Amino acid sequence: LATLQHSIESALEFHGLTGLTLNRKKSAFHFAGGPARIEIKSVETTGNPQESLRAEIEKQINTAFEISRTFLPFRFFVVLQRQTFHLGLVYFHAISDAVSIVYLLRHIHALYCGDEKILAKPFRLAPVRPRLNPLIFARKISGFLSQLREHRHSARVAYRDISDRNNHFEYFSLGPDVLRALSLAAKNWEVTINDIFLALLLIDRKSV
Repeated sequence: LATLQHSIESALEFHGLTGLTLNRKKSAFHFAGGPARIEIKSVETTGNPQESLRAEIEKQINTAFEISRTFLPFRFFVVLQRQTFHLGLVYFHAISDAVSIVYLLRHIHALYCGDEKILAKPFRLAPVRPRLNPLIFARKISGFLSQLREHRHSARVAYRDISDRNNHFEYFSLGPDVLRALSLAAKNWEVTINDIFLALLLIDRKSV
């Protein structure tokens, strides 16, 4: 794990992704930079690495970051197997989108494999706030009333356990034909695939 830790710390330090402070009054954040000191959690497996990985992911997404002072907005863990390992990266979502995190992981992987040239390819961690497009804004406002009308036909799904406020994580896989059909449906309905997944989660199975 020493090589992995060095690769992660090198990537974070090079891109200045350390020493984060939040300014709630100005709704802003700032990276001070400086040395990265991380701890990589090694997850014990119980004979089933996939289940250990699932359980650790669920645990991590329910563990908050301490944001009252300067902090590192990343946590890392590994689930070891015989000849390989799974690397998990947990990040404070307010400072990045998933696309930028993929770039960060690519840089870490390249450094782990000995390719330091990857550092010559900078990337922006925080998503750039787009300028307000008047046409898009007007279109959203015009569709607001129709959305309100549609809400009259919506229903609140009964929860299994109203006292359980934890996030849960499960694996599932889709075949190429199903994924292709979902992509086509999302395009026709002008929504994202994530929107469809959320809708499927909200379906009351007793009514279908």
